Amino acid sequence: MLLKKMRGSIVLEVVALVVSAIALVFAVMTYLREPGRDSDKVTVDLIRQVYSDFISITEQRAAHPLQSHLFEVPDNYEASAAQVRLAVGAVRGNKAEVSRLLLEERAVADRIFTMFEQAFYQWSNAKENGDSRREKFLQDVLNYYTERLLRNPRLVWYWSAAGGKLLVHYETATQEFYSKNVKPSSLKADAVGAY
Repeated sequence: MLLKKMRGSIVLEVVALVVSAIALVFAVMTYLREPGRDSDKVTVDLIRQVYSDFISITEQRAAHPLQSHLFEVPDNYEASAAQVRLAVGAVRGNKAEVSRLLLEERAVADRIFTMFEQAFYQWSNAKENGDSRREKFLQDVLNYYTERLLRNPRLVWYWSAAGGKLLVHYETATQEFYSKNVKPSSLKADAVGAY
């Protein structure tokens, strides 16, 4: 009788173990089959964050209109820089004010490059983790930077080793990606600026 009870207990333990194993396999398969649910939330949050950053840039542009030329794509750069030159015409003789504007300009350029590097690392992470939705969105963001904004003549100058030298603040991988995708040697750099 005792032997019968032990066999019954062992059978129940084995059945419980098998049921647990099946439940675990089912949970893993469900997770692997439906990665989009978590990916969708991450992607939605990422889109919200990226656009929040872009809105922040727009707010910075409104708060510091004398830096407007930095936010322009190459086709619009010269017209914007001319407007800034006109606006600062009265302060050109004031070296302290021009110096303040140049420091502010450098800080804004650095902020733009930091946003670019952040997008680059987010894209790299999505690519490494096989998250195709995030990778596609972030590739579009990077394309905006590399094909438009970072080709701004003043930003080209600020990045360059012969100019503003801001590239030294950024990781080697970012510098390589920039060189490969922006191709700064083929672009016009504005060493003088709007001031």
